[in-house]
Amino acid sequence: MINLDADVVLNVLHYLPQSDISNVARASRWLRAVAQPVLYHQCLSRGIHRARSLALALTSQEPQSSAAHRILKVQSLELRALGVAEVTTARHWEELQTLLIRAVRSPACAPLERFKIEVLLPGGIGGADLGWGESIWEALRENCPKLASVEVQHNAFTGTTQLACIPNLRRLSLSANMSGGSFDFSASHLLSPLEALSPGLEHLDLDMRKDFVYPIQVETMFQRTWPCLRVLNLSWGYYESTMSDLCAFLERHTRLEHLTIRGITPPRITHIADDALLALRSFDGDMDVAQSILASPQRSVQSLATWVWDLDMIIASLEALPKSAVAALRSLDIKFVAHMEVASGVTGAALRAFAAAAPNVEELTLRGVLTGEWGWPAYRDAFSDFRKLRRLAMATPSLVGGIPLARAIDELARRLPMLEFVDLAVGQDDALTTMVNYGHIRVRRRADN
Repeated sequence: MINLDADVVLNVLHYLPQSDISNVARASRWLRAVAQPVLYHQCLSRGIHRARSLALALTSQEPQSSAAHRILKVQSLELRALGVAEVTTARHWEELQTLLIRAVRSPACAPLERFKIEVLLPGGIGGADLGWGESIWEALRENCPKLASVEVQHNAFTGTTQLACIPNLRRLSLSANMSGGSFDFSASHLLSPLEALSPGLEHLDLDMRKDFVYPIQVETMFQRTWPCLRVLNLSWGYYESTMSDLCAFLERHTRLEHLTIRGITPPRITHIADDALLALRSFDGDMDVAQSILASPQRSVQSLATWVWDLDMIIASLEALPKSAVAALRSLDIKFVAHMEVASGVTGAALRAFAAAAPNVEELTLRGVLTGEWGWPAYRDAFSDFRKLRRLAMATPSLVGGIPLARAIDELARRLPMLEFVDLAVGQDDALTTMVNYGHIRVRRRADN
């Protein structure tokens, strides 16, 4: 599977004579790979122009010859950053949607198996007023019978029933990519048809919060059943269902491997049967929920992501878990939540206690507002206690203080022979960061450092 720019590939195919296409297709391994492309369609400043280019290139490939029709078969279509900078009026959005529908309904997209779209709707333009998305979902359902994966990143869309009516989905991902988005719809309109028409669903990602919680009510969510579900992300804010409903839901889904639950209130759930969630490998959510899940010695996860007020809380939580659960942990991702004037307490001493509580951790990420004892020797010595550490990530480049970065990394390398990667720019856009190699350790940091 390869990444190809739609403007380049599709227009090259459009302008080549049919005889040349056939000859090149027989001789070129590269062009044969076009039968299974990932069309990377980056629309930053020319979104409508590129959408028009995509639509024209796809729809112009009418089967003038059988060879041309066989060559252009799009199995995966990814549209990123639609609407950035140049789409500012409702008319623009209507034109953009029309062009996308034209592309999706083309014969070239009939074999489509994966569709991903990222849309940034400007403020003041209501998705509900435009009916944005409904016609696209209908076009996908009617023209793409093999479609198995739909991923939508959007800050305002409608037509969730039409989206869920795409049959036989194995993956559905809906996520908010801007704060202040509009997702005012009934969850049952999405979940009921999804349960009925996609019983083989394996991956369900419903992330409707930008930060921690987003005020969405999920009606009867935990009465649903997808027997093949392996990955579940529920980040909808508030839930009407009871905690016993949640526990019963988890017990029914025996194949779950990756679970994200954020926004549960109250946080501590009731008892889960000891023989449930035995396939679970990672959990992302409140630490109280994690403790409830991992209370059984039969369950463990390799990856744990959570948020806490201070480091002492996570240490106490880890110490309360069964030894088997702690021994299985390989990755910890912790976000420290700034709460009024409460310090996160990330001191060297606390880090050493943390290392003792999680001795097998290979990947450690510390996010958020880190306050406490900022002294490089203390941190260096504390990180040295994570003897198996391969990857270290922190949310601030001030980790090394006034010490030259090369010297700091060299000191870590001598103490941690397995260390491969250090990220000092957690949460920063890749465009604002740089990668530097220090011996066998690769370091990501802010570009202006």
